Amino acid sequence: MDVYKIFKWIYSFEEETEVDIEETFSNSKGTVWLSKNNKGLSFKLDHPHSKLFYKEKSNFIISYGTFKIKIDYFLVKSVKNNIFSKIGLAYIFKSVNFDRDTPKFYRYYSRIDSFFMISFLKGGQRELSINLDEFNFKIYVCSFSPEIQGNFLCVECDSKIEFEVFKNYVNNIIVSIAFFRGEFYKLEEFYFQSNFEGFSKKTEVFYRNSDKRYVFPYPFTKSPNDWECKFREDFVLSEDIEEKWASFINESKFKSFVTLLISRPKIYFSIRVVFDFNSYPSISRISLMFVVFETLCEELNEKTSRVEKQIKQKKAAEVLDKIKDKIGINDFKVLNDIIENIDVKLVNNAVHFEQTLKSLGIKYNNEERNILAKRNDFFHGRIIPNSCPIKNEETFDTLEKKYNYYSLRLYVLVSKILLKKINFEGYLINYPKLFEIDYGVKLNEPYFTEL
Repeated sequence: MDVYKIFKWIYSFEEETEVDIEETFSNSKGTVWLSKNNKGLSFKLDHPHSKLFYKEKSNFIISYGTFKIKIDYFLVKSVKNNIFSKIGLAYIFKSVNFDRDTPKFYRYYSRIDSFFMISFLKGGQRELSINLDEFNFKIYVCSFSPEIQGNFLCVECDSKIEFEVFKNYVNNIIVSIAFFRGEFYKLEEFYFQSNFEGFSKKTEVFYRNSDKRYVFPYPFTKSPNDWECKFREDFVLSEDIEEKWASFINESKFKSFVTLLISRPKIYFSIRVVFDFNSYPSISRISLMFVVFETLCEELNEKTSRVEKQIKQKKAAEVLDKIKDKIGINDFKVLNDIIENIDVKLVNNAVHFEQTLKSLGIKYNNEERNILAKRNDFFHGRIIPNSCPIKNEETFDTLEKKYNYYSLRLYVLVSKILLKKINFEGYLINYPKLFEIDYGVKLNEPYFTEL
């Protein structure tokens, strides 16, 4: 089967279909009614077969026509008004001949809502190609047919590659796209593999369903007029200003961003945390953003005294190791204890943040400096200032607005650090200014800030 036929095979179960099933541990066989929904594939087992769901090594093989899939991961749900039947919801499955170890050709498809997932690129590109470690990747958005509804983000590699290696590249690519787009899709993901580059035959599939979609701020836009509803009435968005504020990146900058994530896993995970920006309440969100900002400062600032102390600590340990046979054991313990307790965090956190911004050539103002100085309060749970006792719901709402404002300030700084690292030149969305009325502040700043 080829890619399209496998898609049709999976989506054919949107109408409930009777299929053959085998439980591999007990070798039990039979038929079940299988259906596809937005959580994966669903099938019901009646008593006594429903007990198979709870066997430690249980997995199932579904056969329909000439194609077979193996279900290793499933959730068990109860059937309403029937205590003897259980429903298995398969959220991860693979074709029985899927090979995780042998290098093969791969294509990745992720179901998405928008056809414009890579619209942040220069010139309205609908696809791009990048080379990562001598592997060529093509990235584009496609759709299939009315039978297979929706759009898909596709990533394909033109060389044979191991599954785990391909998956790692894909994860860094789609997280990079999400950061620029402000949307991250983990609805349905399909990894197709074949020994043939055209995927015309002997194609296998690995399927994963997370049924999640994240929406969060994005750093810049090609269309500043999309935010015109947030401008003050006395501000006029002229064509010249709109053209100046409109920003994008090219393939080269996008590749640099992906490469940055691959080389620095902590940055990758920090960006993943940003995807939850709107999922957390305002009081938690500000603490979350401080964690992200501090991690990026640690990873991207190579000129602070904190980093220099870490380097000196390592070098001192190496020297001590070379001479340990030439000094007494007590002297060695004293020197080793001194080295291990070099205070690499003598620099005040707020100063460390400012040093990072300066080392990258990023401008910041007094408002941002004051927010950075509050880092310890949010890290140590001092979320309600003594000057603002919570007396009623209105007081709490005021505090939430303030923390939402702080979070947006930190988001803009996070974007500046990341984009400065790939030599981005353009204008970033200044969210605090756009939402100043919502948060009860008045800022003498532009709606878009130059980087």
